[in-house]
Amino acid sequence: MGCGSGALAVLLAKRAKHVHALDYSPAMLKRVQENAAFHQVNNISTICKDWYESWDAVPQCDVVIASRSTLVDDMQAALLRLNQHARKRVYISYPANPYFVDAQVARILGREKQALPDYFYIPAILHAMGIYPNLSFIEYPGPLADTANFDEFLAQLEEGENLGESQRSRLQAWYDADVDRAATGGEPIRWALIDWAPPHTQE
Repeated sequence: MGCGSGALAVLLAKRAKHVHALDYSPAMLKRVQENAAFHQVNNISTICKDWYESWDAVPQCDVVIASRSTLVDDMQAALLRLNQHARKRVYISYPANPYFVDAQVARILGREKQALPDYFYIPAILHAMGIYPNLSFIEYPGPLADTANFDEFLAQLEEGENLGESQRSRLQAWYDADVDRAATGGEPIRWALIDWAPPHTQE
């Protein structure tokens, strides 16, 4: 669900009997078909649906995945839909960081914390539904990683920011305080990976 351009769908199609790729965007579904053709897989069906339309025509599958596509108004309703369409397993990913750069750098930039519920409310909802999910984390370096010096670090930030002199000075202090940390871009990007067996498989 929320397949985007099909990065996961195409990889899974190489190992699965069939993949149903859902997205609300016809343009994204066209990209799925193009990527499938490029990688020579022909076992992907695309379905133009969002979280709020009827899923009556969507088939039940062994595994259901919603990766980076679960920013919905009613999480419990979304989880119920995923359960209803999964025979064996559901996997979802959800942001575990409030920012997509190091938190201290974000504050220097004046970025607001994303107005998202914390990821752990999803296991709480599932627990209330009688489900005991697994929780793990996917980590990878942030967008400021692998800069050789402060000038490169600053140049990456200034591509999308209009920085003042005070901000540059504070960023220089942050960078100089721990050069090894700065070279990694600070905190990694983290996503919560939550998976479970739907209730009908736990009976």
